[in-house]
Amino acid sequence: MNPFGFLFPPACPICGTGLKKTEKKVCLSCRRKLSEARVTEPACARCGKPLEEIETEYCVDCEKKRRGKYDFLRQGTALWVYTDSLKEAMASFKYEGCYENAAFFAEEFIRFRKEKLLAWKPDFLIPVPLHRHRRWFRGYNQAEILAEEIGKRLHLPVETDVLCRSLDTSPQKQLDDKARYRNMSSAFYVPESAGYKLNGKRVVLIDDIYTTGSTLEACAGELKKAGVSEIYSACLCIGRDY
Repeated sequence: MNPFGFLFPPACPICGTGLKKTEKKVCLSCRRKLSEARVTEPACARCGKPLEEIETEYCVDCEKKRRGKYDFLRQGTALWVYTDSLKEAMASFKYEGCYENAAFFAEEFIRFRKEKLLAWKPDFLIPVPLHRHRRWFRGYNQAEILAEEIGKRLHLPVETDVLCRSLDTSPQKQLDDKARYRNMSSAFYVPESAGYKLNGKRVVLIDDIYTTGSTLEACAGELKKAGVSEIYSACLCIGRDY
């Protein structure tokens, strides 16, 4: 029992308010919001982004990738639509030191996405890496902590030294699709010493947010060069295709 629980009750990982005794891990209001934000069908067969029409198989971004040369990911999944509430929660998780929320996010992800992730039969999970300068400034990599929490619960190994970030790229928020990919190209690399771990393997890239997929495609491209056979992605949040 936490001796300071009366003075400092656990906080909701979504809105940050103190939890009532009757609330477990997340406040009731945010529990409803998470339920409403959960990604359901119809969803893109490639990245998992929610689609408007059930007859549509791929989102606009993935349709472009399938017709282009940047098509490295086999399939992906995400748990929640990137709503305003989740934007605040992800910002706290990512920038404000709320890395302890990773345990809750991992539990929720496994609750609804365990079967899909295990069906891919991954050899290990790979978190999207941060550049060393950004990691030093934040003190942690949120994708790595999330991957460790998921891996621990599913008994899947996590590899943090097989993919590295060589460039501290500029923020992606204000860039269009092409600019995002140019921004990310050459940002990642596989160390020569790690190549033997990857050849012929099936891996899942772990990240917190999926927008156009440029970051994950850049990571997947480098992993493909290193001999990975199949690459999947799993993210907490993703945008809509409409």
